[in-house]
Amino acid sequence: MRYASSPPPRSHAPRGPRHATVLIDVDDLLYRRDASVLADLVRSLSGFLHRTVGARLQSGRAYADFSALEDGSLVQRDLYGLGIEPVFVGRSASDLILAMDAAVLLATSDPGVLVVVTGSRSYAPLVRRARTLGRRVLVIAAEPGRDADYDTFSLTDLTAEAPRSTPVERTPRPPREGIAYVAIENATTLRALEVIEEFFGQYDEVYLTPLLRKLTEEMEDVEADPKSLISDLEGYGAVYLERRPGRPHDYTVLLVDDQHPDVKRVRELFEDYDEDDDAAATEDDEAYAEDDDAL
Repeated sequence: MRYASSPPPRSHAPRGPRHATVLIDVDDLLYRRDASVLADLVRSLSGFLHRTVGARLQSGRAYADFSALEDGSLVQRDLYGLGIEPVFVGRSASDLILAMDAAVLLATSDPGVLVVVTGSRSYAPLVRRARTLGRRVLVIAAEPGRDADYDTFSLTDLTAEAPRSTPVERTPRPPREGIAYVAIENATTLRALEVIEEFFGQYDEVYLTPLLRKLTEEMEDVEADPKSLISDLEGYGAVYLERRPGRPHDYTVLLVDDQHPDVKRVRELFEDYDEDDDAAATEDDEAYAEDDDAL
């Protein structure tokens, strides 16, 4: 369990393309697996790409015969809410259509880092083609093969999620009018605000599904209801909800009010930790440099 009173670990993303495109073979990924693995994966993907290749998730597509999936409509809704476009394909054709779309992307546009997510299928021919075009492809698999010819990661590499620990550049928003800010005196509610900042502070908007799941995981009070915590934070004026248009359904996002005194205090705590981590990282780099010189 991590608290705002304890500095979170820092990660340093390597240099790389500024953006990434993800293509998900849903049919293969969900073969004999629960549909929740898909939402967990997409939720963790942005942080993983930042830590691994320094790229921001720009767009994505997910390929499946959604009519054949259990809760297929809910899966589509979650994908739309996470910015991933569902693509209907015939049964057992997801890998073929994905590979064809990837080939077009590689030849006609700049997908940045191309990320292919699958269950156990090999995409070695696609990776080789991308290399001839000077592109980079990452393959993330539920059951990674032993093909050392290209970068392959497992789902656990993504879902071992690290909290936010790097300075955040937020998009300024105008202050809300007529809002009465109330000090958050309840410790459990204040902890919920810390969780939001710790794990989602890098985002201007937070999707509710991954937020509710993370609150369930991180709250020390096992009886605390995540939806009630968000409602309480709304009552204090610290957060607010807005609807966004989506296909086939609209969805709701959470926004944190930058002007709330407790929001400012929590963010200052994390910024202090970031500065301490930067100083420690600089000292480590200098020490390593001295060791290299000695060698």
